[in-house]
Amino acid sequence: MQTAFGLHATMRLAGRAPEILHLHGSTIACTFVATAARVRHIPVICHVHSSGDLQVEPLLPQALGIASMRAGLRRATRALGRDWLARVATHFVCVSHDLCREAEAIGISNADISYLPNGVDTRRFAPARDAEQVRAARRALGAEPQHPLILFA
Repeated sequence: MQTAFGLHATMRLAGRAPEILHLHGSTIACTFVATAARVRHIPVICHVHSSGDLQVEPLLPQALGIASMRAGLRRATRALGRDWLARVATHFVCVSHDLCREAEAIGISNADISYLPNGVDTRRFAPARDAEQVRAARRALGAEPQHPLILFA
């Protein structure tokens, strides 16, 4: 609920409402802020990056302070949250055709779904052509040859 109040506070500070709300993900906070936006007639775009973005985490255990929940009740509250997000979001943008199909499978109209893949500049981000390029890249990052490189994005 804090996120919905954050939207209201942001609107007051800015002196006007946003023209569009673009969500990444579908947490319970996203459903609250999307609902607050729709009450104010602000269009809501839900950007779907993974299957998890179409699965709203259940509200009930958070609201009641319950650490665990029976699987059936968890599925039911996820379904309620997912259905609610599908109703308040005015459009869904999916990064893959599989996600577009998954959105359709849960009842989102094809007319409310756009396919927009993540873009990558393949001239700038290309695999190293040889071992010397790998060594040069590691030197530029300050990574010792014996240490593993881990990328978190």
